[in-house]
Amino acid sequence: MNLNLYRTHLMHGLRTEFAEFERFTTPILLGASLQILFSFAFGGAPDSAREMLFIGSTVLTILLSTQVAFARVFEPDTENQALDIMRATGNFRAMPYIGARITQATILVALVCIPVMALGMLFDPQGASRFSQPALLGGFVLLIFGAIVGLSSLGVLLSLVTIRGGTRQVLFPLLFFPLATPVLLAAIQGSFEFVNAGAWQGSAPSWLGLVAIFDAIYLTLSILLASELLEQA
Repeated sequence: MNLNLYRTHLMHGLRTEFAEFERFTTPILLGASLQILFSFAFGGAPDSAREMLFIGSTVLTILLSTQVAFARVFEPDTENQALDIMRATGNFRAMPYIGARITQATILVALVCIPVMALGMLFDPQGASRFSQPALLGGFVLLIFGAIVGLSSLGVLLSLVTIRGGTRQVLFPLLFFPLATPVLLAAIQGSFEFVNAGAWQGSAPSWLGLVAIFDAIYLTLSILLASELLEQA
């Protein structure tokens, strides 16, 4: 991968994301609203179930809020015809471009997760109480970050698949949610194991390994298919 091209594409993508206030704040506001809603909805749950509900609601909130950002990751490059211009130069390389977009999506989702998780801990301190232990919090954050990498790779791939589709807003979630399910289940089950069995005990490392496997699969597919999909875009 050409690192100079990668850095150029990445910096351009990040500048585009943060230049428009609406693009960055929409997933954050959606995630915050969902997390507050879940906190009130589960407020009357038994104490024994609060930790599990906190984990499930946090992961589900991340999924629902970030798919908005994934679905339009290529919008700026297609609307201003930057993608067509880059390909017309004859020096366009798909791997640095798609790698930069995956990194861009990962950074954006990670930034969205910070206020979402903070709100969850604020409105449901009982559910988040066990994660005050550094080892448990570290394992939970690692699982969430692994899920973010997998979701970002998958989201960029599907956004590229639906880049020219007139029904993209409908087609993208229909493809994204089923394919994202294995990553989410592994992240949730791994988090449950961290809480129940303790830090790095039981089957928690196995679930973390499963998340890493799906990350590798989706990342590899994105890179291998990028060149052909970009030619058809």
